Amino acid sequence: MSSCLAGCVVLGTIALVVPPALAQETGPLETFGSNGRLYSGGGDEFYLLSRRSYASEDSRGYEGQIRIVRKYPGGGYEEQIMDYTARCFAPFDNMIYVIVREPGKESYDDKDSTEIKSPNQFPGATEKSAYNLYWAACHSQFGKFKDTATESPSASVKKASYWKHNDSIVYLTADGVNRRFFYENPREGLRAIGVTPGTLLFEGKKEGYAYSGTAYIFSRTCGATAYPVTGNVSADEKTVTMYGQAPQINSSCEIASYRNDVLAFHFQRRAQD
Repeated sequence: MSSCLAGCVVLGTIALVVPPALAQETGPLETFGSNGRLYSGGGDEFYLLSRRSYASEDSRGYEGQIRIVRKYPGGGYEEQIMDYTARCFAPFDNMIYVIVREPGKESYDDKDSTEIKSPNQFPGATEKSAYNLYWAACHSQFGKFKDTATESPSASVKKASYWKHNDSIVYLTADGVNRRFFYENPREGLRAIGVTPGTLLFEGKKEGYAYSGTAYIFSRTCGATAYPVTGNVSADEKTVTMYGQAPQINSSCEIASYRNDVLAFHFQRRAQD
């Protein structure tokens, strides 16, 4: 295990200097509620609690806190609050990375840091949460990468019913109050940008007639972008309508604006019919 003095971070065998906070210009603190906003899931869950921009002579980025919910295979979970630094822009050395550390920790080990070598390529399950933190903190893009092995429906969660949504056929899974819509037969325009059968469209909860959770929009170059939605199922439970502010992504995969979005799902048939 490698370590260095406060103010630097080890990436492999390279020690990088991280300017002390007092030497940086910092912006206002942005918060995402007491529970935070989900930026990476599929097993353990990672939530962005806060971020504050910084700018130094050699880089720009964000610092703040995250909440991690670690789930145990036999049931139960543990929560952790951690500090992070996301080095988003580094024009001199092009070294982009994120550091996740215990609150107040001033020295860093290899295990605390992840270099973001290819931001637009899926990094694999072990580095997925770090890459997703980079996209959430640096570009306000939540849930960019998904691990299809863990985030597609498991064998124990069966398809419950089929629904029509914007000329695509989707299927609903139900596990207690948890609800997920996946694409079964995406329309041609979605297939052209990489949406395939089994792609997650919505994940959240149904409590009474109320639905709430996270929906996803898609682009060819930037993948999936998450945004919160809420709504209701009709009294006959044959129409689900949810509303949210869908992000508009520019060519740099950054959120440029938002638009009002309505997601309507129309029941077709039960899975066993």
